[in-house]
Amino acid sequence: MKRKISMVMFTLLLLSTNKTNAQQWVKMNPQFEPPGEYNLERGVFLDEYNGWFADVNKIFQTTNGGLTWNMKVNSIVNAIETPDIFFVNASNGWVLFNPQGDSSVVYRTTNRGQNWGMIKIPKISRFYFTNENDGVGTFQDSVYKTTNGGVTWKKIDLEQYEGNIVLNTIFFLNEKKGWMVGGRNVNNGYYRYPAILSTNDGGNSWSFNNFKTDYNMGLLTIAFVDSLNGVVCDNLLYYHSSSDGGKEWIRNNDAIGFILYILFTSEKEGWMTGAQGF
Repeated sequence: MKRKISMVMFTLLLLSTNKTNAQQWVKMNPQFEPPGEYNLERGVFLDEYNGWFADVNKIFQTTNGGLTWNMKVNSIVNAIETPDIFFVNASNGWVLFNPQGDSSVVYRTTNRGQNWGMIKIPKISRFYFTNENDGVGTFQDSVYKTTNGGVTWKKIDLEQYEGNIVLNTIFFLNEKKGWMVGGRNVNNGYYRYPAILSTNDGGNSWSFNNFKTDYNMGLLTIAFVDSLNGVVCDNLLYYHSSSDGGKEWIRNNDAIGFILYILFTSEKEGWMTGAQGF
C-alpha cells in the first residue's frame, strides 16, 4: 500500500503554486481562529483544500486550502518539541504531543477530525502508521509498535543497539517494508556515524543496513519510491541515493542544504524540503 497522506514541512503551507508551474510561489497570509502566532512546522494536507497542523498544544484545521485555520483541539499538553501528525486517509489521523516526563500523549480521530480522543502512551517523539491499526514509533534509541490504532504500544527489542543510536525518521513503503535512520555513537564520542535500520515484517523486528562512509555524520530523513530506489539525507547537507534497496549508497558530491523531509509523488518526481526556505 502506497502512502497516500504525507507530512510536509509547513514552510510550504504558507505558499501556494499552480499545478502548471511549480516554480512560481506566492506567499499566503493565513488567518487563524483564535488569532495568534503559531508554529506551522509540521502538518498534513488530505487534498487540495483540507489540511491539519499541530502547534505546541493545539490542533488546527483548514477547509479552503490554508487561507483560514480553525482550532479544533486545545490540549492540556505543553509539548517540548514540534508535535508529530499523521493521517492514513481522510478519516483516520493522529497527533503526537511530547511533553516533559516519561510519557507522551496521542490525540486520535476516526471521523475526519469531528472528534478526537486522548491516549497516554510511552515516550515517543515520531511515529508512522501503515493502516488504521498498525504503526511504529520511536524515541531516541527505543522503538515501539502498535496494532490497535495507537491505544497500546509494545517495545521492540533493540537491546544490542540501545545507547548507541539516536533515531530521527521512520518511513514505510508498504505495510511490511520500512526503514529508520539516525546516528550511531562511536566510542562514546561526539560524532555519529550514519545508522539505517530496516524491517520486512511491519516493524516487529529490525536489522542494521550497511552504510559505508568516511564522514562523521548522522542521517536526518529517508524515502523510497519503490523497493529498490531511495534517497537519504545527512546532517552535512548531502543526499545519498540507492538503487538496490539500501544495500549500497552513492553520495551526491554537491551540498544542497539541511534537508528535513523527502516526498516522492511518482516514480520520477520527488520533493525535498528543509531549512532556510529550501
